[in-house]
Amino acid sequence: MRALWLALLLAPGSASARQLEPPLEGTAWKLLVDRAAVPDGLWYSDLLVFGRERFAALEYLNQGFSPGAYRSEPHGSTLRWTAALHAPGGISVRFDGVRDGRTMSGKLQWRDSDGRVLEVPWKAVPRPRPTVLPPGF
Repeated sequence: MRALWLALLLAPGSASARQLEPPLEGTAWKLLVDRAAVPDGLWYSDLLVFGRERFAALEYLNQGFSPGAYRSEPHGSTLRWTAALHAPGGISVRFDGVRDGRTMSGKLQWRDSDGRVLEVPWKAVPRPRPTVLPPGF
């Protein structure tokens, strides 16, 4: 009976066979940015957290940014996602990422209140989800 269930689950055309990458919901990822790519005063490591259809980078939350919604969609054998975080004073950070198995990579775009933009490539690897998250997340 289990073999029949497994065969149906993995059959071509089934919903499970089409979803190659697991969803981001409920996951956490260690963000790593090349130190040489960021100006002094910006951090180069963070923890990206996905949950309750929201996204947060914990170091950004500590700096006054609010969690934001994220969108994701399958793209071939990968999962592409995007999210934006905002802070008082007009500063925003946009994350564009691609999950490919147990790795993630993408581009972070920092826009300051004067409209200056800094783009930084990043990579991330899975980490355990924190047990305590900020309020509202």
